[in-house]
Amino acid sequence: MLLKLILIFITLPLIDLILLLKVAEIIGIIETIVMVILTGVLGAGLTKREGIATWIKFKNKLSNREKVSGELANGALIIFGAAFLLTPGLITDSIGFLMILPFTRKWIKAWLKNYLNRKINNQHVRFEGF
Repeated sequence: MLLKLILIFITLPLIDLILLLKVAEIIGIIETIVMVILTGVLGAGLTKREGIATWIKFKNKLSNREKVSGELANGALIIFGAAFLLTPGLITDSIGFLMILPFTRKWIKAWLKNYLNRKINNQHVRFEGF
């Protein structure tokens, strides 16, 4: 697992950099820089909006003693999405936006839930110490 993470943290930024350089070759350096800045500004605004909305839903459900697992998952995906948006690049920005946008975040949550349920049911994931 550690090897997979190391490979991802090395290869993904490298592929992103190569892709950005290719895009700069095609559309120009200034245009590419403007595109990176615009995705950063748009991503920051979207992250703030979705983060605040999720926080408000979390607080309301918590005060009504309702289940908050969906809001916790949304919050985690928004944080991870923001981290992807911090890394300049087309691939990481795309992943970040997918995690932050509410309609795609819903699909990612459903996929993660199914994935984790399969891992738990196949006993590939164990909880110890509880």
